[in-house]
Amino acid sequence: MSARKAEKQSVSGPREVALTKGRPRTVTNQTILEAARHCAMERGPNVALDVIAGRIGVTSPALLKRFGSRQQLMIAALRPSDPPAWVRDLSAGPDDRPLEEQLAGFMDRVLDFFTREMPCMTALSESGFPIEEIFKDDETPTPFRNLWALSTWLERAQERGLIARDAVENNDFESVAMGILGALHSRVFLSDFMGTSYWRRSSDQYVNDLAHVYARSLSPTTAVQHVAPSKTKAMRGQRNAVVAKSVAVKLASRRTSLKRKKS
Repeated sequence: MSARKAEKQSVSGPREVALTKGRPRTVTNQTILEAARHCAMERGPNVALDVIAGRIGVTSPALLKRFGSRQQLMIAALRPSDPPAWVRDLSAGPDDRPLEEQLAGFMDRVLDFFTREMPCMTALSESGFPIEEIFKDDETPTPFRNLWALSTWLERAQERGLIARDAVENNDFESVAMGILGALHSRVFLSDFMGTSYWRRSSDQYVNDLAHVYARSLSPTTAVQHVAPSKTKAMRGQRNAVVAKSVAVKLASRRTSLKRKKS
């Protein structure tokens, strides 16, 4: 076999072997996983192996030989890539562009990722597969690694002067990262759950709005000053006292008015 031919075979996918008897038929892992995803979207995560095998013209035992079990095949097909491309790219930034511009580009990619992966995540959730099989015990689950990657990116943005030093208490950006990812995830989740979109703003407008809000709250020139919990509690108490006094005045005025009418 020539070196060029060997290189071509190695690039086309891992474990390319003939899966049917008679004339050899080469099927890659990627082809099998794509078929499994498609069938899961059509019939649910508990779709029979025969359906998946029939879609690509192979046998169910051949799929079991490749992946070990139907459960392992479906987990491999439905679990998001680890790490996603947007997470890998976070390690290269941030750069010197305005924070809002960088956040908008990042959010756009994450929204696309959630849009593609949400049906698979939903199917995994409905599958009943043990969580320890989806995320191995010796690994931190992918969603948390993604969250921490964004949190670290925000810390580096602060070091570059893109985020105010006092923008976040104790400079712990995990909550900020969770807020950003949660806002993007919830938009896709609700559309997927309802089967349609009720949003008044387009995806592009939503991303731009979100990036603008976070950039304004985090940037050095407009950072929101943190209010201590004790001060917040005192302010709330003062507001409650003002409201109570206002209600008391109105009740007293009403009683006086009623007495006058009776007399």
